Amino acid sequence: ALKHRYVLAVTDALPAAAARYASETAQGRLLQRGVRRKLLTESLGPTVGAAAGLDPRLGEWVAAALADELSRRETLDGVDADDVLAALNSRLGAGRSWWEFWNDELRAGRPEVQQYQRAVEAYEAAGVELNRATFPERYGPRGEVAPPGMVLVAGGNYTLGPHTGWDRPGRNEARKVSLKPFALDRTEVNQRQYALFVNAQAAGEREALLPRGWRLDGDGRANPAAGREQHPVVFVSYGQAAAYAAWADKRLPSEEEWEAAAAGPDAFVYPWGNLWLGGRCNGAGESDDTLPVESFGGGRSPSGAYDMLGNVWEWTATRDDGSPAGELGPGLVNVIIRGGAYNSDRDKLTTRYRWAAPAHETFASPRYVMPIGFRCAKDL
Repeated sequence: ALKHRYVLAVTDALPAAAARYASETAQGRLLQRGVRRKLLTESLGPTVGAAAGLDPRLGEWVAAALADELSRRETLDGVDADDVLAALNSRLGAGRSWWEFWNDELRAGRPEVQQYQRAVEAYEAAGVELNRATFPERYGPRGEVAPPGMVLVAGGNYTLGPHTGWDRPGRNEARKVSLKPFALDRTEVNQRQYALFVNAQAAGEREALLPRGWRLDGDGRANPAAGREQHPVVFVSYGQAAAYAAWADKRLPSEEEWEAAAAGPDAFVYPWGNLWLGGRCNGAGESDDTLPVESFGGGRSPSGAYDMLGNVWEWTATRDDGSPAGELGPGLVNVIIRGGAYNSDRDKLTTRYRWAAPAHETFASPRYVMPIGFRCAKDL
């Protein structure tokens, strides 16, 4: 019924619009489409607005929409109610819900809505600038942005090594690699985060994902020890670390990526530079246990990551011969770990020291006490 009221109102207003066309033509003015649209809008507006009923904004939209449609014709000769109805239907769209129409058409062009959108955009831009100032390590010079909780490791050429520790035949000398930019967790995965992962799995799958020393409670849930929620998770196998990374829509970093993030473009021996400084990492006698992540702000790497040395060893996605870990397959597979731990001596607490651990059932034997955790990477 409302649509027909609009059609009748427009039909009634067409003679006035035609008269304005004739007046403009008599004064020698060209009736280009923009002029025709303006004359029609002015002629149809009052009449259609009076027929709007509940919301005058709807009448304004109808007048503007029909003025735009009818202005495609060079004259209004022969335009009747059927033409007006066809024009109105073409703008409303068949089968369209009222809410789609409101959001996509009527609301979108309102001055107050545009003002609100500008305010929202300004607010969001201010938030980005505040976040950029607070977490500059998330932002790259070419618009790259690391997800929350991660840092950006810039792409480019990096010098790796010379390496000590686990031998990789013929490749322990310094070498250059080219890496794409990627994101890396700002900290090692902590026990609270790992418990969330375990508890997100089906009840029958949780037991196999528990780090050594963890137990499910009476409700079948994993819980970190009280007061250790922010400590890095430790005694996790390679498979458990890879499963967490996949659940978080991330992956484990390659050995090359790990070292680039730890040493930076200047190939530092330590994340903070080339001279050993005490109190920069949890190792070399600093403590006899893990400490909460982010405990050593002065030891952050050039990319902004914490605890790249000490606290716990970290799994990479690289085998001891330098090849990608990929699908491990059966048999003994050694995967590289990096960074040392709280119980490591200084010679192991460098960005260049590499060691390896058996990927399958790493902690099956209680005699294997090397504390290994991990952090995740993500492609950008």
